[in-house]
Formats: sequence, C-alpha cells, structure tokens
Amino acid sequence: MEDQLKNFNEMYAREVLPRMVELEPLRQQKLREYKKIKLFWQLMIIIPIVLSFLITAAFMFDLISYRYIFLAFFILFVAPFSVLKYIEHTKKIPNEFKKLIKDKCMPHILPCFENLNWQSFEIDDYLLVESGLFSSFYQVRKDDIYTGKYNDTVFQVEEAQLLSSGDKYADGTTVFQGVIINFPSNKPVKSQTIITSKNDSEIINTQFRANDSIIIFSIMTCICFIMLLHEIKSNQNYILIIYLLIFLILLTWLIYDRNRKLKRYQKVNLEDIGFDKRFAVHSKDQIEARYLVTPAFMERMKDLQTAFGTKDIKCSFFDDKIMFAIASDKDLFEIGDLFTPMTDSNQIYQLRAELTSIYKMIDYFKLAEKTGL
Repeated sequence: MEDQLKNFNEMYAREVLPRMVELEPLRQQKLREYKKIKLFWQLMIIIPIVLSFLITAAFMFDLISYRYIFLAFFILFVAPFSVLKYIEHTKKIPNEFKKLIKDKCMPHILPCFENLNWQSFEIDDYLLVESGLFSSFYQVRKDDIYTGKYNDTVFQVEEAQLLSSGDKYADGTTVFQGVIINFPSNKPVKSQTIITSKNDSEIINTQFRANDSIIIFSIMTCICFIMLLHEIKSNQNYILIIYLLIFLILLTWLIYDRNRKLKRYQKVNLEDIGFDKRFAVHSKDQIEARYLVTPAFMERMKDLQTAFGTKDIKCSFFDDKIMFAIASDKDLFEIGDLFTPMTDSNQIYQLRAELTSIYKMIDYFKLAEKTGL
C-alpha cells in the first residue's frame, strides 16, 4: 500500500498534472459559456414573470382592457419552460466537462493502482437484491464503474442510483444514491449479517411497491369522481367503502410484509459502545455476527465513513460475498470539475483516499484469512 501511494504521487506529478494544466484554458472557456447560458435562462424566467405582473397591475388600475390579461397568462407560461431549460443546461455543461477530464486523465491515474480498470463490468442487479442492503427498487442508474484486483481479490466499485420506479419522463423515489462496493469474502457465511447506520429502515427489500399503490389509488379516485360527476348517489357510499377497504388491505400488507422479513433477523449488541451508537447490526446468527464484526472491522468501516465523507454506510455479509453501500448525494471518484482550477489537486487526492480506504478493507479480510480470524 505504501508503495502504491508513493507511485501515485510520482505518477500524478509526471503524467497527470501536465494534462490537467493543458485543460485549464478550456475549463475557463467552458465556464464563461456556462455563465452566459445560465444568465440567459435566468432572464427568461424573470422577464415573463415581471411582464405578467406589470400587465396585471395595469389592468387592476384600469390602464388597459381585460383582453391583455390573456396576454399576461400566455407570457407567464414561458417561465416554467425556462425553468426546465435552466436546470437542463446548468447540469449539461458541467457534466460534459467532467466526462472530458476523465476521458483525458483517468487512463493515466489508474496505473497508479494495482489492476484497476474504469468503466468495466457492473455489479449484477440480483446481487443488490440478495445483499438485503436496500428496500425494493425497480430501476438502477449507474455512473462510474471500477473493477480491480488487489491482493488476489477481485472487487467491483460503482456509483449508482436505485429508484423505486421511473421512466424517461419522470423519476421515481430514490431508494439509494452513492457508492456500492462488492468483493468475495475469505469464506462463505452460514447466515446473513447486515450492518447499517442507526435508524436506517430501508433494508431487506421491505419497502412496499409504492408505485403500484399510487396507480390503484388513482384508478379508485377516478371511479369515485366519475360516479359523483354523474350524480349516482346510491352508489357513492359503496364506492367509498371499496376505496377504504383497498387502502386498509394495502396498509396491512405493507406492515405484514415488512415485519415478516425483519423477524428473520436478530438485533446484535456489540461490546464497542461507540460503534453500537452509530450502527445497528442485524443477523440470523448472533455468534457468527460477532465473529464477523470484530473491533478491527469496525475501525475499517469508520475509515470508509471518513474517506467518503458520509455517516450513512451499510454492509452485508451474504453467501460468499461482502457488499458495502455508502450513501452520498455528491459526486464521488471525481478528478476535476468546471468550477475548480485544474491545478487544484484536492479532488485527485480525495479520489486516492476513497480508493485507498477500499484497499485497506480488502487488506483486513486477507489478513483475517491468513490468520484464521
């Protein structure tokens, strides 16, 4: 590990920094373009609102006829469209520049780490379900993906967003957003053990299918509305009773399904009071859980928290695998952005800290394998 850190510093100064400096003029140019586009769409939001307000005020003081009110409404419709375009463009330019930096510089950074590849094969979605680290999800969006081999251990790292539903027009509720790390354990576990941040209830696939319930409620609401609209008074109470019954059935199933899954796990109390305050451990086997969650493992897990700058972290031992899920709404594994000078090395060293913390966790499990702990 020490040799890798030394190589990283040398490689960064020799191979990466000169390329980052070459990109600085382009960054400044893109930043100017970004500011101009941002200002344009800000004006396209403000001007229609101001014009609509002035027309309405003029009408209130009898300075213009009521016909101009329709013009005010028409102009006001421009503002929501401008808000959407503002959001689109303020994300597009920075994201495109981040991708450009990675395409230019990442191939020269990765050789500093042993057998590390960018944009390689993904973690299978079925493993995300089997881990029990997440509540029910129906769509996975993935960003950066890394695959590596360290100390004879193949590992996968990916930035992912898990959604409860969604399509090209709208997103569902975010179940999880952050980094997922997966690698084989030194030997299979007999019973699954899950470690989560305190009060994290979105685990073990216990979230109800909210999208389905919304569809059912929407259909029932439409039926009730149609019945009321046609003034079929004799059926109003009947429809409302059905509506209430469906609500009770869905709520009962939600509570039953969640409790059924959670009851299979026991809460494990550990001797480390500090760790016990920050994390909750659930397992089907108390003895095996204490064997897995050792003081050394607890320290490595805290190191991951520190490196990724988050309190929300969870881990699952299942079958012959270990998976970590580190929640974060900020971009991770970044090496530069539109708003920071390319000579600023903070993000590069943050990337190093993030990857190094993963390597240390793998080191821990390889040591445990050799010592029989």
